[in-house]
Parts: sequence; C-alpha cells; structure tokens
Amino acid sequence: MLKAKPAPAVKFDTGAVIATIAGLMVSVAKTPALVQVEINKLRKAKLTIGTIKQNCALALRFQTAFDAAGVKPTTRDNYLAAVRQAVNQGIEFDFNPSRAKAKAMGKTTKASKPVDNTPAIAKPATPTTPATPAGQTVSAPKTLVNQPSDAVEAVAVALSNVRASCTADTWKAVIILHPALGAFLEKVQGVWVEGKAVVIPAAPIKKKAAK
Repeated sequence: MLKAKPAPAVKFDTGAVIATIAGLMVSVAKTPALVQVEINKLRKAKLTIGTIKQNCALALRFQTAFDAAGVKPTTRDNYLAAVRQAVNQGIEFDFNPSRAKAKAMGKTTKASKPVDNTPAIAKPATPTTPATPAGQTVSAPKTLVNQPSDAVEAVAVALSNVRASCTADTWKAVIILHPALGAFLEKVQGVWVEGKAVVIPAAPIKKKAAK
C-alpha cells in the first residue's frame, strides 16, 4: 500500500506581511481594502496577535515598523489595536474599529425598530381666513355677530367706509347700479346709538328731467 506524500510546506514570511501592513497604514492613500488583503494572510496562517506589554513577537514587530515610519506612539497603539482586532476577531479591518462597530450597531438598531401600526389621528383642520380681494386690507378677526341688529350695524359701517373712500362720481355710479345700497344707508340713519359709527349719507340721485 502506497503512502500519500506529505504536502510541501508553504513558506510564510510574517515579517514581510507585517512590514507591508505597516507601510499601507502610514501611506497617504490609507486604503483599508489593501490592508485587509494582508490581514487575510495572517488569518490564514492562524496567527494571533498579542500586546506589546505581553512581549508578543508580532506586536513588537508592528511597533518597530511603525516607529521606523515616524508614527506617534498614540497613533501607533491605535493602529496596532485595529490590526489586532481584525486578525484575532475576524472582523473587517477599519482604521477606527470602535467607530465602525458603533456604526454597525446603529444600523442594526434602526433595522430592528418595531413599526408603529397605530392608526394616525387626524388633526383638526385649522380654519383659514377667506381670500381678500386685491387692494383691500384684512382686518383683525372679531367675535361672531349674534344679533341681527349688530349685523346690520356692521354692514352699514362697512358701506360707510367704502362710501368715504369713493369719489362723488364713483359712488353715484354705484348707487345707479345698486340703488338698494343707498336706500339701506338712508334707512339706518339715526337708528344707531351715538358714537358707535358714523354713517356718511349717500349722495342724492338726481332724476333726469323728462323731455
């Protein structure tokens, strides 16, 4: 019975991979995708990265590479922590893993938020002010008129104001077209309590002499 030949050993240069990762992380481009390619090699080799305090050989190699590139100690430690998490935990590499984790948690929370199926209660419609014809001003809203006499008074005041703003010829033309307006103003003369409103009497209509 023939024995199977052992598979040839694959050489893996850990130092070269670490140098490549460090070079990519301190480069101007800082492309996480390229760093991820090299991290996958460390995962495939089933390596685990410890800390500098633990005197981990891999961590010390990263420290040497970052120090040689002139990286500040604080930034160096953050870079090493990012690589360690990506290799040991099998997560996608990110220069700021804490931010990436928080962002992923936010997406999960948003997706799992229960949907409120409670029917919405329609808000009562806000009363709108009727449109005002061009050239006229809108007066402040007043209380509702409850008595017919008050309504008559309000109409008379409005007509009096219109009469005051018209020229004599204009008002004369209005009365000719709508004689009931003039009759109305004449009828309410002297009926109101003094001081409530001032009625401007309509101009008398002159009848044309019969030929």
